[in-house]
Amino acid sequence: MQLRIIAAIAMPLILVACQPTPTQLELVPVWRGAPIACGDTIGGMSASQSQWQLAQLQLYLSEFKLNNQALALQSTAHQQTDVALLGSDCGGEGYWTLSFTDTIDNGDLSFTLGVPFSLNHLNPLKADSPLNQSDMFWTWQLGYKFLRLDITRTPDELNPQTGWSFHLGSAGCESPSPMRPPSVPCTAENRFRYQLAYSGQPQLTLELSELLPADITANLDYQESCMSEPGSKACAPLLSQLESAQRSVQPLWSLQQAEPQHNNTGNLKESSGQ
Repeated sequence: MQLRIIAAIAMPLILVACQPTPTQLELVPVWRGAPIACGDTIGGMSASQSQWQLAQLQLYLSEFKLNNQALALQSTAHQQTDVALLGSDCGGEGYWTLSFTDTIDNGDLSFTLGVPFSLNHLNPLKADSPLNQSDMFWTWQLGYKFLRLDITRTPDELNPQTGWSFHLGSAGCESPSPMRPPSVPCTAENRFRYQLAYSGQPQLTLELSELLPADITANLDYQESCMSEPGSKACAPLLSQLESAQRSVQPLWSLQQAEPQHNNTGNLKESSGQ
């Protein structure tokens, strides 16, 4: 009798212990190999004494697959089954962790930078999180900002410019008005797909110095921001970097074994600067 009682108690514990642990991946933005935090100085971008600092970095990742088989994300305040919003506006709590429903085996891990067309032009007033953040949305016609990178600086006597931004999203979207969604994909969808060899690494790193080409970062004081406008000279080199990384994904994206660089609140850890 006692053996039956012990077995009845032990069996659920054994089953729980045998269940696989869902995989998590932490996004870590870096600048020239070093993790970068809100307010950190971004070196090599200005000829003046006033340096540029990270003010906001947020991005949507979606359509995760392993060896071409769909992977589901856990439903949280920052994720739906097929799309996640990662990053921080540097003014509140950020979110940097991808949480999957199952354990990911070794293989080719692929994902999209962007929001799928089926979700990109829905009513944002009725959208579930994370598709309800107003500053990551343009209009029904254009949809979401897939990536938002904002950097700021203190103006000086040489240059009064205080900010520069790269907001990635679809362009060339046709509909009766900005308040109506397009019925067909935009002529410039500006969604980019990447593939990495996964073997249990806990970190997904984004190398921002590979996103911003040298002809822009050489002296950002005089560069125009990019809002994904069709034919924009400011956007052309940035889109080219994202496009070329699809063919040779590293070093823009990489999977790393290093320990996560974020604190428990989800914000980037403060650092001493770069």
